[in-house]
Amino acid sequence: MPRQRMKPTQLLIILASVAVAIGLLEAGLRLADIAYPEINRIDAALGWSPRPGLDGIYAFEGRTRIRINRDGFRDDDHEVVKPAGVFRIAVLGDSLAEGREVALEKTFWKIMEARLRRCLGAVELRPEVLNFAINGYG
Repeated sequence: MPRQRMKPTQLLIILASVAVAIGLLEAGLRLADIAYPEINRIDAALGWSPRPGLDGIYAFEGRTRIRINRDGFRDDDHEVVKPAGVFRIAVLGDSLAEGREVALEKTFWKIMEARLRRCLGAVELRPEVLNFAINGYG
């Protein structure tokens, strides 16, 4: 039996169907708030570093919203100059300390900050725990 060639219209229908399917898949992922943001960027001095200002869903090991502050760390924004009545603790480490897999308020350094705030409230001292941990720097 001789093999029949595909007509150009058939090929066009197949390509259009694939494009529509990909478009529907993309729309579904966006509606479900599923994204895999590229968290790290190439850094000439360090090899890589998190992208400042990034906000997205991290869904590789669990599912959590991840936000990188303006300075490029997974934490809230902090003033560079320490305010009066504040004492700071710096957290250094790798992915274990960065904690991408859990919500920000459930990371050990945010729990530590909340507990210290309760303990030190009576002496009017406010703790700030700053996270400088970066995935892969172990």
